[in-house]
Amino acid sequence: MTITSRRNSHVYNIVSERGSVGQFCLFKSAYRIGEEIVGSFDFSNSLIICLKFSVVLQSEEQIPEDLCNSSKHSSGVTYSSFTSVSEHCLHTKKTHLVLPIPVTVCPEFVSDIVCLKWRLHFEFILASSPLPAGASPVQLTSSHTDVATWQGPPDIEVETVTWDLPIKILPTNPLNASSISTTRTSNAIVF
Repeated sequence: MTITSRRNSHVYNIVSERGSVGQFCLFKSAYRIGEEIVGSFDFSNSLIICLKFSVVLQSEEQIPEDLCNSSKHSSGVTYSSFTSVSEHCLHTKKTHLVLPIPVTVCPEFVSDIVCLKWRLHFEFILASSPLPAGASPVQLTSSHTDVATWQGPPDIEVETVTWDLPIKILPTNPLNASSISTTRTSNAIVF
């Protein structure tokens, strides 16, 4: 409980080979099963235009080389994706993400046979050249409301930048897990 209740923001600069894309703030780096991962993006001071981002919660299973079946796990590392979120963010200054951790996943652990770790896998779709003139929304005023319309460019040259951020996923309190479950369960804490 102590590890996952610590809140100290971690701010990461997102950069590509051409310059700054933005910043990502993660409010903590250790979570319990069933919690939500909450973070925020700030694209306000970016040099590169981000068109879309996606974030996927992934597990990373590492198996020692001497135990690997060469045909199935040639590298000894397997990635599995769980929950994800994506957002189109052209002309967005700031936004956030909320990514739930399923109650059915396993917390991180290390044994003689396997090492299970967790990470957030980011993909950023960036404009690789400046947008054409008139590529910003135009504000139209009518008698009743302010309406913004915009016709995007027909094609944009893009590049993809990926980034992996390790996080910790720890076991949850059994009382919390049973309150989330839709089936009837019973639990007891024995001292």
